[in-house]
Order: sequence, then C-alpha cells, then structure tokens
Amino acid sequence: MLWTIPAISLLTCLIVAGFSLLGEGWNATTKTEALTILDETVHRATTIGWAGFYSPITPSEGLHFNYDTELAPQVPQYWDYRRTLPERKMDWTNNQHLESGWIAARIPTFFKVRKSEARRERLNIRQTGDGATLVNGLGADIAQVWWADANGKIYSAESIAAGAQASMRATDLKASALPDRLRKVYNGDWLKEFKAFAEKPEDVLMPNCYLAVLNGAPFVEEGLKDVKLRAARNLVYGVSDQNRAR
Repeated sequence: MLWTIPAISLLTCLIVAGFSLLGEGWNATTKTEALTILDETVHRATTIGWAGFYSPITPSEGLHFNYDTELAPQVPQYWDYRRTLPERKMDWTNNQHLESGWIAARIPTFFKVRKSEARRERLNIRQTGDGATLVNGLGADIAQVWWADANGKIYSAESIAAGAQASMRATDLKASALPDRLRKVYNGDWLKEFKAFAEKPEDVLMPNCYLAVLNGAPFVEEGLKDVKLRAARNLVYGVSDQNRAR
C-alpha cells in the first residue's frame, strides 16, 4: 500500500492531465469583438470593444498591450466574503505588461477595450461609372463591405483578401444615418450596436463613408504570444478621404 496507492494516484493524475491537454492543446485562445472608427482624413483610429482570453495553462508571460489601450477587467460585481481577490501585478516599463494574476488556467478572462491612435490603414476607393473599385488596405481579410458615395448611394462587395483589389456593385440601399449616430454607440450596449451595424448598414452610413466586416482584428492587440485568434464581430467604420473617393 505504501507504493501502489501513490502510483495509482499519480497515474490517474497523468491520465486526467493528458486528456485535458489533448482536448484543448497548449496554446491560449483570444476572441475579440470591436468597432473601429477610422478617420482617413486625419489618420486616426478609435476602437471600442471586448477581448476575451482562455488558456489551458496559466501563461508565464502575462498580457502585453501598448500605452494607448484602456483596459477595464470584467470581474464579478459581488464577491463571497470568504474569497479574496487574486494578487495582480503590472509593469509599465516598456508597455502595459499585465504580469501575473490576470489570467488563470481554464478560467475565461474578459476586458472591455478602448483606444485611440494614429493609423495608416485605409480603403482606396475609386468610383467608376455604375460601380466602384477598392483596394483592401485594412490589414485583414474583408468578409463584407458597404460604401456610400457623395450622394448616399451604397455599393457592396464580399470576400476581399488583405491587399487585394475588388469591384463593388451598386445596391438599392441609401445612406440615411444622422450625424449623431456614432456618438450614441458609446452610450449604449456595445455588442448590441455592433450587431445592428452589420444588419442594417444603411442606418449607420453617411455619404463618403464605408462599413467593413473583417475576418481579423488588426486594431486590437492579441495580448499573448502564440495565441490562437478567434475573431468574432470586428467592424471598421471608415470616413473616406473625399479627394480620393470619387
């Protein structure tokens, strides 16, 4: 009994750990949902959204974000009096380094994200007769995009790889957004607003603006090394340079 019981216990632990690693792997996973307002006239991108992280094992490196990113951890509002908050450490030497205590193994972690920074990404749009062409310079594949010309007529295209050129076809939609539509997004339910943007682009688009649904999240940091990105709903609302979009 002095060696058989510990051996059986060790074997059981190894089997459970092996089954967990085979099922989930070693790499962490991140999922983002974000809306970026990209003003091409001043090269400024403002992003709001959510970022979630899940790791089978506790990451040794922690999380890394730049100084432009505002992070609001989403923790339970009320804690049991018998529980204590985990100790969390940060290092601001080179960036926002969330060293330890922010992510635990097999426990999802969520942050509300806001940031504003200078960016050079853009959609190069040219109006050609009854249609339009674009070059995808947003840094990620586009699942679908809508663009409203100077008269409010909306054009659309789908499945455009990063850096690729595509033609846009005219639709029956007409841009009808009010000037304060974007401002209201910040005061409401972000995730609900993101869904409304993609379902009815004509309600949010203004002339010389576009709305792109991306298959990636180029405006939000991954946070972790070697992470598997699961991009959810990532939207870019672009204000085109009127001298170029014509």
